[in-house]
Amino acid sequence: MTNEDLYRILAHADPVYLAHSEAIVRRQSRVIPRILAAAAVVAVLTCTAFAIPAVRNYILGLIPNQTHTAAVVETPSGREAAYVGVLDVTPDVTIPEDAPEFLETYYVPTYLAAHWTPVVQERYAPQTQRRDVLLQWQSEDGAVISFRQDACPGYDGSWAYDTLPTGYDDHYTIAQAQYGGLTLWTIAVGPSQAETAEGMEQFDGYRKFYWSDGQYLFSLETAYDTSDTLLEEIFSSIRAVEDLAPYESVDYLEPPAVTEPEAHEIVRIPTFIPEGFQLDMGTLAWGCYEFYWTKPLEDGTRVTLELVQQEDWDEGTIQQWETTTEPHTKAVATVGDWTVTIYARESKTEALWQTEDCNYVLTSRGPEALPAEEVLRVIESLEIVDDVTPYLT
Repeated sequence: MTNEDLYRILAHADPVYLAHSEAIVRRQSRVIPRILAAAAVVAVLTCTAFAIPAVRNYILGLIPNQTHTAAVVETPSGREAAYVGVLDVTPDVTIPEDAPEFLETYYVPTYLAAHWTPVVQERYAPQTQRRDVLLQWQSEDGAVISFRQDACPGYDGSWAYDTLPTGYDDHYTIAQAQYGGLTLWTIAVGPSQAETAEGMEQFDGYRKFYWSDGQYLFSLETAYDTSDTLLEEIFSSIRAVEDLAPYESVDYLEPPAVTEPEAHEIVRIPTFIPEGFQLDMGTLAWGCYEFYWTKPLEDGTRVTLELVQQEDWDEGTIQQWETTTEPHTKAVATVGDWTVTIYARESKTEALWQTEDCNYVLTSRGPEALPAEEVLRVIESLEIVDDVTPYLT
């Protein structure tokens, strides 16, 4: 899946997912060859008895949720339409409530660390406690493979673990697979193309694999035509490691200087956050601010609250809500000079609005997602801050 595919297709998916994806794929153009140190460590590890506890024998009964939406892309003629499907992936697996809240054991596909170049990640500070890890490697011909590990204590399949684009023909296949002694479920989205207002657009397709060790959830994304030989090498090489540092390539950024902001650099932070929520993440990537709060529940699940401030108006998200067949509500409220549209369905509430200087999306997810009234209170409390650095992680 190319960078252009991600920008174009994910624009019709969740806005926070888009923000993450944009930050990730833009960094691919800044790959720095830092593989030598990692290769030396891998050479030692692959000669030892490192093994994956339990993960090789644990069968993940993943049944992806078939509910998905299709966004319309207008063609030059205006009489035809290309449909971009969006699939929610819901693993049918239960993670114990006493599973680690933060990652205590890291896993790495050491074959990629030894033979491919790590994609540079940007952060403001080292991460001491991590609920998730996303590692990416790039080959000499530009192909990128992504490996993800998530701590999800109490996960019971009641919310979507992942959201995937299914191409212009909205076609995908789901199958069980065996690689490297692992039992996996894979979703394959083949190449497709469509005529849009900007001409003929190509979607390269990809494959994504899911599995679990009973403590964490894992996924791996590759190109659609990745060979079985390479996949066997990758999955066979997954090892537990104590330190991720040799396998990551990180640029630590200086916090943004405090200056008189231009219009699009104005940042608003809510002064009201519902009780029990804590700020987990604050990032700035390519003019897009994102803030992420979480609230743990007694049953081990979490409620999240995500605020995205961006320059572009999110037509894709609105179109997704307006075309979905799932039961949902829609309300329009006025906050000062802003007109706020709030959509809500089971486990998700989402508000979108425009200001004179930028655009906002505020989303709450989880089994006890905030109701529209609480989301509106958060919006009403937004205030411009002179220094955003205390909110960046």
